[in-house]
Amino acid sequence: MSSKERREIGVWDVPKESCKFAAFEPLHKLWKGYMGELLDSMSPSHDVLRKLLKADYHGAHFTVVKAKCPSFIGLSGIVIKETELMFYLVTRKNQMKMIIKKNAVFTFETNGQLFTLFGNQFQTRAGERVAKKYKDKATVDL
Repeated sequence: MSSKERREIGVWDVPKESCKFAAFEPLHKLWKGYMGELLDSMSPSHDVLRKLLKADYHGAHFTVVKAKCPSFIGLSGIVIKETELMFYLVTRKNQMKMIIKKNAVFTFETNGQLFTLFGNQFQTRAGERVAKKYKDKATVDL
């Protein structure tokens, strides 16, 4: 089956009727265990930042802190799908929201620590982000 046929059939689409927050809570628990193992295995903060860049965020509970669209600010939910340009979140009201990564800032909490992600740094596919080598340079987001 070609990629075009898969897109036409909707293989990668999440049906809106199955977007229930309660259905994705077990995924969030699995993700918390994954992040706990990932962060506990490192001590220097430099390694933590590299691991966060390459981590998988399917199941993370994100809160939008800053976005170009003001209606997205304050929105929170579990990440159910990630594309090159968007995060798809399921909110507690059982709604699926598509949040554009560009110019957005996300926060998530794990192991009692609050982390902030800048969407501009995540504008690649999740699989490509894992294989990519990142250089150490300062990022200025205004």
